[in-house]
Amino acid sequence: MIPSRKPAATFLRSPGGDDVEVEVEKEDGGAEDESEATAEVPAAGAPKGNGKGKGKKGGSTRPSSMGKKLEKAKMANMTPVEKSVHRMMKKAGVSSLCKVDHLLRHKQGRKVAIKEIALFSEAPEDEVLAQIAKDVPLVNLLHPNAQVDIGRVEKVGADILACERLYDPIVVSETEDDGLQCVSGRHRLSFLAIAYGPDAEIVVYTEPHTRNESRDFATKANQTRTIRARERAEHAAMSSVHGDADASQDAMYESMATTKASIKQYCVYSVLERKTPAELNFTASERKSCNDGGLTTISNLAAFWGAAMNWHKSMERAEFDSQLKDSVAFLNSFADAIRGLPNFDQGQHFTNRPLIAIGKYYRTLMDANATIDDSVIEKLAKFIVGLGDDAASIKQELIYHQIVQSMK
Repeated sequence: MIPSRKPAATFLRSPGGDDVEVEVEKEDGGAEDESEATAEVPAAGAPKGNGKGKGKKGGSTRPSSMGKKLEKAKMANMTPVEKSVHRMMKKAGVSSLCKVDHLLRHKQGRKVAIKEIALFSEAPEDEVLAQIAKDVPLVNLLHPNAQVDIGRVEKVGADILACERLYDPIVVSETEDDGLQCVSGRHRLSFLAIAYGPDAEIVVYTEPHTRNESRDFATKANQTRTIRARERAEHAAMSSVHGDADASQDAMYESMATTKASIKQYCVYSVLERKTPAELNFTASERKSCNDGGLTTISNLAAFWGAAMNWHKSMERAEFDSQLKDSVAFLNSFADAIRGLPNFDQGQHFTNRPLIAIGKYYRTLMDANATIDDSVIEKLAKFIVGLGDDAASIKQELIYHQIVQSMK
């Protein structure tokens, strides 16, 4: 049986302040043969042995139709957390969980219960992680846009179970106001909470830091992993000001305005996080599918700003932010206009290539000091929708030239 969980507790109890979090997602190394491993907590329906051998007379170990039915029946009686553990064990080819101390053997540091460490920055959408979050209530303040992904948790967990070893330490920062904050290893920590329960005590590496030092530490520790657009912008911003989320806009611009790539991140972070110098009137999504209600993705907005903004290294922040403010006003008006058209399809007309072409045309108008009034925006919106159902697949250069011709 999987260890039982405590009754639900109130989630998102902040120990003080409101800021950010990040995480390293690297697990490597091979199995190590040690005799101290002890079988514990066999999962219902878990495969026997390592799953790599042959059956009788060299036959395949592939489950029969009867075996599949039994497996399905067992899974039907499991909780979401038990199913997650079962999937990790099956992928790892193990039939039981070894003791948590065995996974963490030779680790040096402080032993604390998982529930005492701030893990999630917001209530997880995934039902497995949401269940764990009820018993791990402290809010992780180090990076609000670094979300824990259940798919990654289960992959990392299966790798750890397969080699019976957690090689990289879980790094925790301790501050006077924020308590224990997970700096590096949130996916590993989530795996341990799922497999062994939030009450399980684990060894973590702790260092005393200020909140800014912790945030800077977290940012540097996660620069090598694949991250989403919003988190990427925040990493760029926090790296530029050494984790100081309260840095002035002037300081952030001065540190970030070094390349065309970094200026796009400045636009994303300033508008979406600081809502400076203006705020969008529509939601931007982290997901390509925009199934969370976003009109377009953050990556698409970054691409728009990359094409729309006229930036050079000697430009002062006041001048650039004035441009950025105008571009946000344009985006808001354009979004209102195009959403009101009957044949508008956000999956085609508010995507990467059309937005890059629109950004380039916007830049053309701004460079010519042309007036961009409601009639121009409505005409542009109608043209984009008129591209039809394959707008997202047309090359941006072609869309741009067609816009120029149609808007004459």
